[in-house]
Amino acid sequence: MDKEFDGIHAAHLTLAVISGQYVAENVYSFYNAFVEVEILGVPADCKKIRTKVARKNALNPIWNETFNFKINFPELAFLRFDIFDADTNYMLSQRVIPLQCLRPGYRHVRLRSPTNQPLNMASLLIFSRCCEELAGESCRGDLEPTSPHERRKIHFLVVYAVARHEAYSILKVTQDTTANEAIAQCLTKAGVCRSARGSYVMVEEVPSRAPTQRVLAPHERVLRAASARPGARLLLKRVGDDPSSRAWLTSIRSASSDRNRDRSVPSDEESSTQDEEPRKPPDSFLVCVHNVSHEIPYAIL
Repeated sequence: MDKEFDGIHAAHLTLAVISGQYVAENVYSFYNAFVEVEILGVPADCKKIRTKVARKNALNPIWNETFNFKINFPELAFLRFDIFDADTNYMLSQRVIPLQCLRPGYRHVRLRSPTNQPLNMASLLIFSRCCEELAGESCRGDLEPTSPHERRKIHFLVVYAVARHEAYSILKVTQDTTANEAIAQCLTKAGVCRSARGSYVMVEEVPSRAPTQRVLAPHERVLRAASARPGARLLLKRVGDDPSSRAWLTSIRSASSDRNRDRSVPSDEESSTQDEEPRKPPDSFLVCVHNVSHEIPYAIL
C-alpha cells in the first residue's frame, strides 16, 4: 500500500462532532441518536466511524467526539454525515459534502432528510482541520497544534539502484534529512536490515560525457545535495570488503576532495584572464589488479 501511493502528499483530517440541533423531523420523539461519519473516495481512503449514542434526545444531542482520517486523494474524497436512531437503525438525517468544500474551523452543517430534502433548523456543529502530511506528525486525538520545530514539510526524493526489480525508489524526506537517514529508508524499501547501513553509501552522480561521482557525507543533507547541481541524481551503492570496492570508494572520495579544494581556492590566472578556461589536471583513478603473483594476490595501482 505504501508503494502504491509513493510520491503523493496525503492529507490529515481532524474532525470533531460536537453536537446537533433538531436532527430529526419529529424532534419530540425520544430518539437515541448517533452520528456515522464516512469518508467516500478511492478504496484506500474509505472509512466509516460512529459516535456514541445520545439517549432520548433529538433536540440538541451532544457527542463531543474527535476523529482523525488520513486521505491520500482529497480531491476525490467526500465526507458524509448520517444520523441514525440506535433502536430502529432508522436514518433521521444526512448530509454529503465534498472534502475540498469543507471549511476549516467551527461550522454548522445543514442537514437534509433521507430523501435529500432540506430540513428546517436541522444542523450539526463540527470542528474540522485538514492539513498536508508533515514529518513527525501523527494522527492524534487532541486538537492542539504541533510545536513549530516538529512540523517539517515533506519532499519526495528519487534514489536509483535501491531494489533490483525497480529502477528507482521514492523517499519521503525533509530539509533536515541526512544521508544516513535516507540510506535507512532505502534499506527498508529494499527489505534489508537497517543494521547493515554502514555497508552502504549515497553517491551523487552527474551524467555527462565524463560522469562525475561524489560520496555524500553521513550527516550531509540529501535534499540540498540533490538540488545543488543540475541534472544530478542519487544512487545507493553497496561497499563490499573486496579490494576493488575499497579502491573504487577511495578513488571517488579523493576526486571529490580535489574538486572541493580547487573550488575553494581560486587561482591567480582565473582572476586575471576570465575569458580563458583554466586547464584542469587529468583525473586519477585507482585500479585493482588481481593475480599479480603467488605472494601478492592483488595490487592497487
